[in-house]
Formats: sequence, structure tokens, C-alpha cells
Amino acid sequence: MVAFNKDCGKIAVANEGEGVYGATGLVDPEGSVSIISLDNDGLSGTVQTVGFASIATSDEDLKAKGVHLPLELKAQEYYDLHSAKFSGDLDFAASRAAYTPATQLEPEYVKWSADGSKIYANCQENSAIVTIDVATATATAIHAMPLKDWSTAGGTDGIDTVKDDACVLQHKPGFKTMRMPDAVTVMQIDGTDYILSANEGDDKEYGAFESKQKFKDVLDSATEFDNDFSEFTCAPGACTDAAANFEGTKMSITIGSSAVDYSNTSAPLFKGAVGFGGRGVSIWTASNLSLVWDSGSMFEKEQCAAYPWAHNTVADEEFASIREVQGDGTVTVGTLFAAEKAGQVNTTAAPYAQHANQNGRFLNGHESATSERLSRGRAALHAHRSQLAAGSVYSACHMAGQHRPLFASPQVRGDTGWLDRLAGNPVGDQRPFRGRLLARHQRDSGPWL
Repeated sequence: MVAFNKDCGKIAVANEGEGVYGATGLVDPEGSVSIISLDNDGLSGTVQTVGFASIATSDEDLKAKGVHLPLELKAQEYYDLHSAKFSGDLDFAASRAAYTPATQLEPEYVKWSADGSKIYANCQENSAIVTIDVATATATAIHAMPLKDWSTAGGTDGIDTVKDDACVLQHKPGFKTMRMPDAVTVMQIDGTDYILSANEGDDKEYGAFESKQKFKDVLDSATEFDNDFSEFTCAPGACTDAAANFEGTKMSITIGSSAVDYSNTSAPLFKGAVGFGGRGVSIWTASNLSLVWDSGSMFEKEQCAAYPWAHNTVADEEFASIREVQGDGTVTVGTLFAAEKAGQVNTTAAPYAQHANQNGRFLNGHESATSERLSRGRAALHAHRSQLAAGSVYSACHMAGQHRPLFASPQVRGDTGWLDRLAGNPVGDQRPFRGRLLARHQRDSGPWL
């Protein structure tokens, strides 16, 4: 993800550093954030890259702070060497040799503080926020979002984990979920910055390893683990509660550090069932990530009431509303979303309706897109494409010559999205807009074109 600061003189870039599993095993780079300081033309500048070594001194320190580690070093050792199920199918030797705790941190979303002095980097898979001091280009802190408790002590009205359209909310003793927000934003009230998080949940997959498992594939009963995890042992009471809640079900749980203690690499300790996502939104004090407010079970209730058939289904796209006026004056209201792996558009009113793959209708494969104003006063759209490690900056201007932060529906030509055609009302304005490509960059393709 990329984000401009308030005056558009700087850009924060989340270098997620996702690992890749291939013929030589797992290669997992360290995550980082780059700060690009733009020159006056907005097309060149300097780059400072902020690493996380200073706030990720050890796996134990990160876990003590509540940071979730999907595949810590000792977990890699267990799956690589001691697991009867996985040791023959996985090769983490190179990853273990090159391992640093910072390889576990994967910043996915970045936002600027209200005064522009800090960048808050959301590490979704770690359910944590890294604070970066812009002046010194250093990571100064990492704060974890606490697990959301779905027992009677958690302050919610319960959760529905059954896909049956019934929407019965229940408290689950011992069950917690990682909030793991994708999108976050920052607002300031009375001089204090607050972070708002949309608590989606996400997992990691490397070859035969997947941090998200079906409950029934981990624990067969309160006293017995599935053959895939036969070396696991139970913390006192953990398996009893977990089996009472989910025995025999496909409930998704993590086998990362929030649920499993890998200190004994030959006999990992199962601490309890921990799920993905907070099923709602939260508000946090940005300085220390203390929880100000959480939606509790509100989303459970509202979605069950409006879309019971869609509750507990998978929705993996990122949505944004659109309103487009066609040439004949017909208004189409729908949902536009940038899928991470394919350009897709849904022009039906219901956000849960089926969608068709229509490459060329939106920026194909872009994970984020922001409309901003460059330092020279021109409006621009910056689109970041996660699958190709590529980025583009587009100009957008009103036909009458006014520069405004609105942009037309792009076309895709090859691997590039373009904005150089006329388009009818892409964002609610009744007049057409057009744009042109200002700059384009792709990894290993040389300097900005």
C-alpha cells in the first residue's frame, strides 16, 4: 500500500515482504516501510527505507508484547524436522539459516499521523501496528492488538460460527480471535490521534504449511490430536474448551504463536482455539494502541439480520461504492472493488452479489489505489499492484481545465492501467473526466519512465 502525506510531498510505501515458497524452500524477506520525499515535479525524489530490526529483537520479545508470529523460528524447526506429517513435505532449512524476527513482520497498510511526524504501519498477519518517526526514519515502537474474547467475560453478545442461516449468537468459553485488520485510518480529536481498524483476519501459506487450519484437522477430541499434529500436547483445560466449542467442525483456527507454543520443538503446546478476524471495527489511541471502543457483536447482528445467507461465507475483495452515468443518461449504482489477483467489477446494487471477472474495467490486480494532489497542484491517482511489485501515477483533470482529485474508470492494456479515455461520471460528477499516465515503474525495469 502507498499513502501520501498531507501536502503530498512524501509517500509512505508498505514493503510487505511476503515470503515465497519454491523449489529451494522458503525465502522470506524482512518487511519494511519506505519514505519517498518527492521533488517539486512530483516525478522524482529520494527514498529512505525503514527496517524493523530495532523493534523486533527476538521472537520471544515480540510474543511477550502480544505480536502474532505466523511461522516463528521454532515453529519452522518443528515442521521441518520433528513433524511426522510435514517434515518430508517442507524445506525450511534456508529460511531458518537466514531467519530474523523482522521476517515475521509484514506491513500491509500505512497511514500518516495528523501532523505528519509519524507513520503507522499496519502489520495485518501480526495483528500489530508499527510506529515510525518520519524525521529520523526509524521504527520506534510496535504495539499488538489484544485478542478479542468471545467468552462471557469478553463484553460481547457472542458470535455465530455456524453456516446455517440461523444466526444464533453464542459465547464460546476459551475462544478468542485475532483482530488482524487490513485497512486502517487515522483521525485526530482534540489533538489526539486515533487509529480506526477494520478487523478482517488473514493467514499465511508456504508450500504444505498453512497457518489457517480447520479445527477438525487439528483436534479430534478433547483428548486427542489429529494425525497431522500428533506431536501437539494440550495446555490445561485448553482442549476441553476447544472441543466443546468446535469438535468435528471446519472452524478456521490458527496454528501460529497466538495458539501454539513451540518452545519445545518436538512437542508444541496447544494453548487454545484462536480464530481469524475481529468481526467488526475498533478505535485505538495511536500512541500506545490502547482500545477505546470495539463494535463487539454489532456486525454479527446487523449482517445476520440483513444477509443471513451470506453470514460465515468468504468475501476476499476490497469494495468501494461507485455511481456511473452512461451516455444515455442511465445511472448505474454498484460496487467496484480491486481484487488483489484479478480485476473485477460488480455493477449490481447488493454488495454481496456475484461478480464477473472483467479485466480492463479496473486496475488489474491492484491492492490499493489513492487519489491525491501532487505538489504542483495537479490531482493524481497512485495505484499499487501487489502481484507485480509495480506502481503507476496518473494525472486526472476536469475537461474545463480544473485540476480535481477525481479520476475516470481506467482501461487495462497489457499489464498497465490507463486513464486516457473519456468516461461518464465515475464518481458522481455529471461531467466527463480524462487523465494521462505521468509515470510508471516496475521492479527490475530501470528508472521511472
